[in-house]
Amino acid sequence: VPHNEKLEVLDDGFESRHAFRTPSLRNLRVTAPYMHNGVFSNLEKVLEFYEDMALENADRFSVPFEQLDEKARSVSLKTQDIQPILAFLKSLDAERFDQRIPDSVPSGLPVGGS
Repeated sequence: VPHNEKLEVLDDGFESRHAFRTPSLRNLRVTAPYMHNGVFSNLEKVLEFYEDMALENADRFSVPFEQLDEKARSVSLKTQDIQPILAFLKSLDAERFDQRIPDSVPSGLPVGGS
């Protein structure tokens, strides 16, 4: 890209309103609860949430559908997609991994959620 062309900013930084740090997918099955507010207890519920979003099932959302993130609204997840995705995520698990719980995290938020 020539130095005089402006690049689209895809990430406007951690201080952005509604910004979240995205964790690794490795060993995802042992990192419940899920979502930024810990609302889902398992990965199947997370995928069902996105399926509802794809179907515009507005009863599942606390804000109007039009106010949800445009990229999230564009996900087209179907029921038949859920099990293959869960199988893929499970394939990222490792038998041995560091399970220590830190005393603190960089954000200063309480460890383990609220």
